[in-house]
Amino acid sequence: MKKVATALALAMGFSMLGQKLETNPNALNKSAVPAKADPYLDEDYPGAQKSTPTPKGKSSAAVLWSEDFGSGFSSPNGNWVASGMNSNLVMYDSNGPDSLLQFNWGPLPSPTASNGFAIFDFYARIPDVNGFATSPAEGLLTSPTINLNSPDVFLSLHQQIFHCCNLNLEVFIEVSTDGGATWPAANRFKTNIVDRNARHWDLGLGYYFEYDLSGILSGNPTNNVKIRFNWTSTSPDANGQYSNNYFWMIDDIEISDLPRHKVKFTDFGGAPAHDFIVDGDGANTKTGVICLDEALPISFDSNVFNFGTDDQTGVDLQVQIYDASGNLAGTVQSSSNSTLLKGDTLDFNSLTTSAWTPTATGNYTFVYSVISDSIPVSLNAEVVRDSFPLVVTDSVTSIDFSTFGNSVGTSELGNDGSALAVRYHLAVPSFGNTMVEIPDLIIDYSTATVAGGDIQIEVYDTTGFDFQNGFGGPALVSKAFTLGTPEDNGAVVSYDLSINGTPLMVNPGSYYFVVYMFSNQGNNRVAIANDQTFPSTGTSAVMFDIGDARWYVGYNDSKTFNAPFIKVKKNPNTIGLEEVVRTDYMNIYPNPSDGHLAIEMEQGGTFKLDLVNTAGQVVDSRPATANGGEKIDLNYTNVAPGTYFLKVEGKNYHRTARIVIQ
Repeated sequence: MKKVATALALAMGFSMLGQKLETNPNALNKSAVPAKADPYLDEDYPGAQKSTPTPKGKSSAAVLWSEDFGSGFSSPNGNWVASGMNSNLVMYDSNGPDSLLQFNWGPLPSPTASNGFAIFDFYARIPDVNGFATSPAEGLLTSPTINLNSPDVFLSLHQQIFHCCNLNLEVFIEVSTDGGATWPAANRFKTNIVDRNARHWDLGLGYYFEYDLSGILSGNPTNNVKIRFNWTSTSPDANGQYSNNYFWMIDDIEISDLPRHKVKFTDFGGAPAHDFIVDGDGANTKTGVICLDEALPISFDSNVFNFGTDDQTGVDLQVQIYDASGNLAGTVQSSSNSTLLKGDTLDFNSLTTSAWTPTATGNYTFVYSVISDSIPVSLNAEVVRDSFPLVVTDSVTSIDFSTFGNSVGTSELGNDGSALAVRYHLAVPSFGNTMVEIPDLIIDYSTATVAGGDIQIEVYDTTGFDFQNGFGGPALVSKAFTLGTPEDNGAVVSYDLSINGTPLMVNPGSYYFVVYMFSNQGNNRVAIANDQTFPSTGTSAVMFDIGDARWYVGYNDSKTFNAPFIKVKKNPNTIGLEEVVRTDYMNIYPNPSDGHLAIEMEQGGTFKLDLVNTAGQVVDSRPATANGGEKIDLNYTNVAPGTYFLKVEGKNYHRTARIVIQ
């Protein structure tokens, strides 16, 4: 089931529309893979934003034509032409998007940004209310005629693109082989628009983009070529929304000879460019921080596209695992020995390695490499390599890979009562107990978090969970905390899960660790760091949208929500990632309840307790006095069953918690 979400505010005041999915947007249908790949579109793999914009192996390819806009649109190659319904949107520029400079959205960090670049600046030129585009636009930028002597070429450029909100956005590069007389639909391709509304830190280095033009030019004249950049939005979506904001910056365009031997990792058939499989089952949760007690065999897979002119034989995926000292801890390889024709793709069905199991704690790096008879590992200039982290600990488990991608919290899911949850399978520990002791939950906050908000941590057995009704049984723990100044600085904070000094003990099995968030009507934003390294599987992570009053696994158009930094600490006798454990909580039990429940606070005093429904109405208000750690019994049996927020106010004290009355 798909559902269009309500407007979600970005930190800068922009807005976006997303689609949240009840089922996993990253679920891999690994049986529905076409026989041949689409042309490779982009360096669009997890972690690509952290790579250098310099293309791998570019030195081996001769540049046949280039444009760096050093002379504006009056190039030594000939004049560039801006046209379309709103041609004034397409400009030569050297600063960046006019309306966004105050937010440090500066120039495109291309190699020659200092001498200027091209920009489609829709946000400044169509300043629609609240950032939503209610006006159509068409921006075209056409090159002078390009004379090429060979069809075996590829186009490359540097770009930054940021847009919202129509999902059918048309951002194309088009190719004409008759000097611009015609622009066949077959000769157009999209640039990287996978993660629309990506946050500005994802755009820090810009994106290097390249595309194989040989399929377009083969059989056509190569001495009368033009390329055209086309951002068109002339058809509104169902909400009357056009996708012509915010901007597209372009620079350092080159057309080069295709190298003979070059392969690329690529998303393909719904599967990511890189993946890894835990214990032979793709549905298993991927954990980037693994507790050694639960270490399982890991195999690796990839999809690989042949970007060179020569067919490749003996193609395999090789993954080398290095420890923190740079020592080789293991090497695994696929056994496909396949042939990869020019323009074709080998997918994960062929390129899956044997398994590796970590045997010691420490920081590891997975280095994915594609090898063939023509591209041995020793030939460094031609081998494509991508690296990903893994941490093996003696105490902590998490689904993130310690790589910050963005953050998700109250601004995206609702100010008060929204939630993020992660699912972990906890095995029998090796240090003597038959039950699993969980002393702490560790949360990494984004610097976008503002001190003064509240969180509520709950732990549930996974049995009975569904997207409409949530969790089937009572919370094993329900504790509220107020966020202080450390969290405001993007800190790693550990929260004590013990009850009255007794550690939380659970039977081995699967559990959800839930973090409800309260931002005091948006005044104290709560934002938890999010990892985009690998797509999470199944219901490994779920989120609760307070406006829709239901759970989702994420957004179907991006990895905005993928692997929140919510970590479980299992072994109380080891030193974890945290420096200070927060114990200043308010404990609520049972939750859910039949209306009879109790709260305990570490601070004594006189308090005002307001019970507020989800519409913001106070349905019960009463005073309470207690000593620190003393139980306050509450009777809300006169209140209709449902979800409520309990607001507790005292001298220098406030807490908000979610309670459910059945």
